Amino acid sequence: MSERYDLEDKIIKYYPMKIASIKERITNYQADLDTTEIVEKFSGMKVQGMYYEEKDLAGNALLLACKNHKTTTSQPIGEYRGFEMNLSYDSFYNYHKITLKKNGQYLVDLGDDVYGNITRLDNQINSISKKLETEKALLVDVEHQFENAKEEVNRPFEKEQELEEKSSRLSELNKELDIGNKDNHIEAALDTDTDEIETRKNELSR
Repeated sequence: MSERYDLEDKIIKYYPMKIASIKERITNYQADLDTTEIVEKFSGMKVQGMYYEEKDLAGNALLLACKNHKTTTSQPIGEYRGFEMNLSYDSFYNYHKITLKKNGQYLVDLGDDVYGNITRLDNQINSISKKLETEKALLVDVEHQFENAKEEVNRPFEKEQELEEKSSRLSELNKELDIGNKDNHIEAALDTDTDEIETRKNELSR
């Protein structure tokens, strides 16, 4: 019954929410993939209101933005390849990260290298197609789990008859044990009464 209740809860809540979430990511990834051009070389970046055509200048502007941003609050700082860049700071691990936003969101951890940060941004954008395929495969898997759960919850308990037989036998044993306990109590009470009578006789004979 515990397993059945768990399955029913997953059928009602978990799987529908999980499937809806995956489908939303698939839609967003597909939209971003369709609207993002593949670039062979640096195509410019806007950082804190300034547009940089040179990669080294854009990289330095990113590092300067990180230097001036030491709060965990996410803050828009510019745009790259059609994605909004939001900068935040992880005070526990002491590093900055950028969230690229268009239809979907993509997190990029930043380092201290002028060119390396831009490479990381490009790698994240260029991996959207892989993320899309991963989500599609995940959707197939979760939908399969969902169907299996719906079949399993309606499947009768395989050992139902055995359970009923053993439950019935257990009930009989409990009754027998209960009767045995009552008999023991009666015998114990009789023994006590006999002991008291003998004790009383001895006292009177004295």
